[in-house]
Amino acid sequence: MNRLEVIRKSISYVGLDPAMFKPYPFNVSSSALSELMDCMSYIVFPEFSEPPMNPVTVPEQRLGGSALLQWTLTRMADIINSQIYSALMLQGHTKCSKDEAGIPHSLNAESGSNDDGFTPQNETHAFGEIRSFHLEAKKRAEEITEAFLTRKLRSIRWLLRTDAESILNNDIASNSLSEVVLCYPGLRCMKHQRTAHALHELGAPSIFTRLLTEMAHSTTGIDIHPATSIGHHFFIDHGTGIVIGSTAIIGNYVSIYHGVTLGTRSFPVVAKTGEKVRNLARHPIIEDRVTIYANAMVLGRIRIGKDSVIGSHCLVLKDLPPKSMIRRTSNAKLPTPYITLQKGGSDI
Repeated sequence: MNRLEVIRKSISYVGLDPAMFKPYPFNVSSSALSELMDCMSYIVFPEFSEPPMNPVTVPEQRLGGSALLQWTLTRMADIINSQIYSALMLQGHTKCSKDEAGIPHSLNAESGSNDDGFTPQNETHAFGEIRSFHLEAKKRAEEITEAFLTRKLRSIRWLLRTDAESILNNDIASNSLSEVVLCYPGLRCMKHQRTAHALHELGAPSIFTRLLTEMAHSTTGIDIHPATSIGHHFFIDHGTGIVIGSTAIIGNYVSIYHGVTLGTRSFPVVAKTGEKVRNLARHPIIEDRVTIYANAMVLGRIRIGKDSVIGSHCLVLKDLPPKSMIRRTSNAKLPTPYITLQKGGSDI
């Protein structure tokens, strides 16, 4: 049996429908989002970054500062607009499967189709619905892009610079702002999260915002949801293993060390159906100037008061008043195992 016959047999055996594997024209590109973050780095920290330059554009040395800035912002706008449009189309696509003509089955059902496809009198209406959806997605993408550039970008820039300042002031191992900007995973993560959060607030589809934060998660090991609200001067030290849920609220001048979890304690369910309740505030509120040390867990919709300190490996399940200081109690003295080394080896 030759290779082609094997492939055809495999398709038949697995039960794959070739019609479902046609190229789909809408996709959120990780390379485009990476370029978006390069643009953001240049906008926020121009003294330590350079804009991503397309080879077909004018060489950088021939562009003045103003022209270079305008080019970067234009590129940022193009990426946001195109990727949000694709995400909106994808999000709509996942809510209803399509037939071979690319028509959602939900529209098919509404228009009263038969087994052979659309009846002629309903084709115009169905394609009109599809065209309307495309136009609405384009309009929405343009609105979000404009709002991001004119209402959100300034605050993102300020917030990220306060984060860098906080790292420089709090981490005695840091030597310069350039080192913080170029080397620290906590700042890299917050660049993605703050961008995603601003777009989330403007109504960007979750496919787009989650991909932004997941890019940071995959490279830094820090998992912060796009919906998480975080104040200024946020300090992440090391960062690996940090998990912060979507409904968490974090104040200003908060410091969090590696392995910290701001999570949920339980998932309430609907008694009759057993389905989990969505859109419920279930993560902690961390007030200003709180410090949470390595591997601590703060679970549930509880409030940690201002100026509190939570020690390493603590588990917090209830509210803490301001200026609280908790630490894990020392374990009772445990017996020490002894290994007797003998001439020919141990006695194990």
